Amino acid sequence: MLKFLHTADIHLDSAFTTHFTAEQAENMRSNIMTSFSRIIKLADSVDVLLISGDLFDNPNPSRATVSFVKRLFSEIPGTRIFIAAGNHDPYTPNSVYSRENLGENVHVFGIEPDCVELPELKARIFGMSFSSARCLERLSLPKIEKKDGVYDILSVHADLVSNGTGSEYNPIDKMTIASSNADYLALGHIHKRSGVLKCGSTYYAYPGIPQGRGFDECGDLGCYLGCFDGEITDIRFEKTSVLRMIRLETDITGCTDRPHIAEKVSDAIKRIGGSEDFYRVILNGRIDPGILNIDSLKYKLKDYASFLEIIDKTKPAYDIEELSRQDTLCGEFVRIMLSERKNSACAEQIEEAILLGVCALLGGDEV
Repeated sequence: MLKFLHTADIHLDSAFTTHFTAEQAENMRSNIMTSFSRIIKLADSVDVLLISGDLFDNPNPSRATVSFVKRLFSEIPGTRIFIAAGNHDPYTPNSVYSRENLGENVHVFGIEPDCVELPELKARIFGMSFSSARCLERLSLPKIEKKDGVYDILSVHADLVSNGTGSEYNPIDKMTIASSNADYLALGHIHKRSGVLKCGSTYYAYPGIPQGRGFDECGDLGCYLGCFDGEITDIRFEKTSVLRMIRLETDITGCTDRPHIAEKVSDAIKRIGGSEDFYRVILNGRIDPGILNIDSLKYKLKDYASFLEIIDKTKPAYDIEELSRQDTLCGEFVRIMLSERKNSACAEQIEEAILLGVCALLGGDEV
C-alpha cells in the first residue's frame, strides 16, 4: 500500500501589495504558512508528499521563509517529498532550488523528465520543473513503461487546455495525459480544485490553492490524500485553509435606513461565515437615494469580519406614482412613459427606462 498527499500552489512569501494594509498583508502571509504547516502535519502519516509547483511565490523567497520550510520538512523525516517547480518559483541556476538543500528527504525535479524509484514502496515518482516564468511549448510527458505491481505517479505544474489552444504555462491536453500511462498525475497551476478525473487509465487532479489569497479563491481549500492498494482505492479532499475568502451578494431592496442595511448585511454574513473570514460584499437592489454610506456601513460591520470590502451595485428607487403627480419636467416625463407602458408588451423595459430617465433628470447616479 502506498499513501500520498498531493498539494500545489502554496505561494509562500506572497507580496499582497494591493487591497490589503501592511498589517493585513502580514496576517495573510502568516495564514499561508499556517495552512502549509497543516499540510505537513497531514503528510506525517503518508509515504510520499507531492508539491506540484509554486511552493514559493517567487524564485528567491526570504531567508526566514526558506528556514521555515526546511524546519517543517525535517519534522517528517519518514515522508519522501517531491517538488516540481512552477512558473512562480522556476528551477533556474539562481533559484532557491539550485542554492538550497531543503532536506535529506526532499527531491526537487530538474527541467528534464526525471524518475525516482522507491522499491520499498513499489513506486516510481516522475516529474519535471518549470525552467522560467513562461513555458509556451506543449508539455511532453514521459511515456511510462508499466511494470507489474509498481505504482507510477507523475508530478508537473501545467495548464490543461483544449486541443488546438495554447498557454504560457506548460500547456497540456487530455490526450497527452492518457498517453503518459501514469497511475496518477499530480497537477499544479490551477487554483480551483478540479476533483479527481480520469483520462485513459490515468487519474489526474488539481488540488487547488490550499489557502485563498483573493476573492477569486473562495471557500474551503486544501489538498488531496490518496492511497494505492493494487489500484487507486481512495483519494479524498482535506481542508487546510485557515480562513475563507467569501464573496457575498446581498439584496438590500426595502431597507429604509442605514441601521436597516447594516442589520441585513450582518445577518447575511452570520449565515455564511465567521468573524475570522475575509468578505467582499456586493450590495444589490433598489434603495432610496442617499441612505447608503459605505464608510458608515463598514464601521458598523467591523466586528463581523477580519477584512471587509463593500461594493455598491444598488440602483436608486423612486416613488414613480408620486413623481407622476408633480408639475415638473420629470413629472411630465414619467406621465408620458407610464402612458406608453399601458399599451406596451415590454412593460419591464419601460420600467427600466423610466428609472434611467428619472435618475438623469434628478441628477442621481446611473442606474
